[in-house]
Amino acid sequence: CADGIDTGGHTRSVRATIANVESYEFRYPIMYLYRRQTRDSGGPGMFRGGAGVSMMYVPNGVDEIPTKVLHTFGVEQPESPGMFGGHPSCTNQFAIMRDSDVLKRFAPLAAARGNAVTAAEFDKAAAALATMLERHAWDGDWYLRAWNDDGVAIGASASEECRIDSLPQSWSALAGIGDRARSERALDAVLEHLVDGDAGVVKLFTPPFDKTPLDPGYIKGYVPGVRENGGQYTHAAVWVAMALAKLGRADDAWRVARMLNPLSHTGDADALQRYRLEPYVIAADVYAAENHLGRGGWSWYTGSAGWMYRLVTESLLGLRREGNTLSFAPCVPDDWERWSADWRHGNTRYRIEFVRRPGDSGIADISVDGELQTGTVIALVDDGRLHEVLVRFGRVDAAALAAAP
Repeated sequence: CADGIDTGGHTRSVRATIANVESYEFRYPIMYLYRRQTRDSGGPGMFRGGAGVSMMYVPNGVDEIPTKVLHTFGVEQPESPGMFGGHPSCTNQFAIMRDSDVLKRFAPLAAARGNAVTAAEFDKAAAALATMLERHAWDGDWYLRAWNDDGVAIGASASEECRIDSLPQSWSALAGIGDRARSERALDAVLEHLVDGDAGVVKLFTPPFDKTPLDPGYIKGYVPGVRENGGQYTHAAVWVAMALAKLGRADDAWRVARMLNPLSHTGDADALQRYRLEPYVIAADVYAAENHLGRGGWSWYTGSAGWMYRLVTESLLGLRREGNTLSFAPCVPDDWERWSADWRHGNTRYRIEFVRRPGDSGIADISVDGELQTGTVIALVDDGRLHEVLVRFGRVDAAALAAAP
């Protein structure tokens, strides 16, 4: 949760104590009225201090006034104990990286609609967030997870509990705001400290919270090594694989992806007895606690299943649809020489075949129904026909790969 508040708990408003937005979303549609940056969110213990984001929303169908909720990420301020200035803060690195990515994605959309002022503001804010992260959040081998109200770092190498958390490491790569060398080093640390190949578990962080006086929120209520308290939380585990793929580390990305496949936990009777869940759906979590290592938790988790689908189709197979176009950027093991995929667009089927020889470094050309296309993107049409797509790899230099759309 970006603001450090239990999603099942309550948030302070200007008028009363009310259930926060996540609680409402379980029952009612939510209409957001605005979301904007604030210079100072009120100090430690009130709205977690430092620069924040003010978000006004209305839960439709509830007889209550619009409710203001403040979150803990924002723009640069003069330096002080908090990451963004102002008061000491409980600042969430994952939320900062994610929101920087959102700002960068929305800037060209604003520009395309003639709103150059908003686009410039988004670009400026994203750059400020990236600068602050690199200046304050790098811990030497990985990125910090957060700071509490007293300015104590969480997810630091000096921490007794939660020394390293996967979220900021993954999103430094996924958001494209971290230094490339640092992101590589951070993901190396994730593979070393959080990926348990023998148990098939990708931990959210380690060691779990147990005896520390720090209050990280509701996750400390879980048994150490269970769910978000140092177990595998599958959303985050998928993001690890996506981040590795984003950096072109195909072997590592596929190794983690195969660990997340529920079939890998149910290969024999002993594995079934340990995992205790269905082999055909994604679980929200897998336990890392010593006496329950490898046991599945909350089953039929649609959120993680959706991210797993994106991991396989977009990050690994490299098939990404944007509007009425389909782009290709596979990240597959070196020994793959021929593979295929079927893509349905409305009532139309695209049968896609990939051909690669040893030594090929990138996509050389793409043809649709025998006609050569430009770049690595094809236009999708819904004409009810079968279309044959051939993607051929070749020895492509780095400059050509960088210039490909």
